[in-house]
Amino acid sequence: MDVVVVHPSLNRCGGAEKVCLSVVEALMEHGYRVILATVDRTDWFMLEDRLGSVVRPSGEFYLYEHTITQDILLASCFILELMYLKRGDTLIFNTYGDLLDSVADVCYVNALPPYIAYRYGGYEYMCSTGWKAASIVHEALSRIARGFSRSIVIANSRFMQSILWMGLGIKSTVVYPPVDVEVFRSAGRDRREDVVVTATRLRFGKKLEIIPWIAREIGEARFKILGVADKLSKPVIERLRDIIDGLGVGDRVELIVNQPYRRLVEEFSSAKIYLQTQPTESFGISIVEAMAAGCIPLVPRCGGPWIDILGMGDGLYGLSYVEVSEAKEKIRCILRDEGVRMRMLNNIRRRVDMFSKIVFKRKIAEIVDTLYRYRCRGW
Repeated sequence: MDVVVVHPSLNRCGGAEKVCLSVVEALMEHGYRVILATVDRTDWFMLEDRLGSVVRPSGEFYLYEHTITQDILLASCFILELMYLKRGDTLIFNTYGDLLDSVADVCYVNALPPYIAYRYGGYEYMCSTGWKAASIVHEALSRIARGFSRSIVIANSRFMQSILWMGLGIKSTVVYPPVDVEVFRSAGRDRREDVVVTATRLRFGKKLEIIPWIAREIGEARFKILGVADKLSKPVIERLRDIIDGLGVGDRVELIVNQPYRRLVEEFSSAKIYLQTQPTESFGISIVEAMAAGCIPLVPRCGGPWIDILGMGDGLYGLSYVEVSEAKEKIRCILRDEGVRMRMLNNIRRRVDMFSKIVFKRKIAEIVDTLYRYRCRGW
């Protein structure tokens, strides 16, 4: 049995790419022959360095040898590639339903679709005329495609499920993204440093600039930003470094770019707090990874981290904030009161199991198995 797994590019090494690789792994373990279709050729050695061990597919199909960094070009090529592949009879699993939630047999939605993000996300970089025009065109094309072909849609969180239903009228099933819980749990240390860590892709809209401002007020803590970067990250890095230097916190805020996987695990296993800065995050795999390693999550009181990971409860599985001043006070609380931290850790240890990679792979295999059975019966 063949399945084509389609993704724009795995070379970005983010959460969506972890989802794609885990889908490939789940289906191959379940006996499927998996063909990976991407826009650009996958750099497997880079993936293994930054994401740890990965299972490679049975075969690969791609359009370009070199890595594509321009978002609009990548998105356009991805949609055209997806429509081309749909001409065959092979089951297609799109692991980037953020761009197109139809055409493929199964679509996994990782984040807000661009036109929804433009409307509700409030990202600075989406305020340009170019972004507005691209969002309008993308919304129109998505509606047209949806009229011709419906898909089984999987949302990565209850937060995303509600956005898809209320904003687009799309019904979806929730399957939480895969987290290597045991890898991070086994690396956790009892002795912790007064370190606040954040892991993210270095792009505009992540609100990373609040970290130096918080660090200026909390002299007893060090802050580490672990960032995945590409060519488009250069202005983000420059801006962040300018703010760090301008506030005079270079001795307490460290920016680590394109760290290897082992470094990520080490940093999570020695820090006390994981700080999430993006307010419209749909889930946040790195948050759960840090929790499994023994960090207390501090997240904005909105989006998937608040609704799905913390269960809309403050102080049970982590803490939340609305204003930066509130984040500062809660960081101080965790650093100064070891009892508060330990009480939450006991709850966190049980909580993270519901987001494990094992659960993800089982649910993905069940969905594809069911779809194949329907196909065999001619439904």
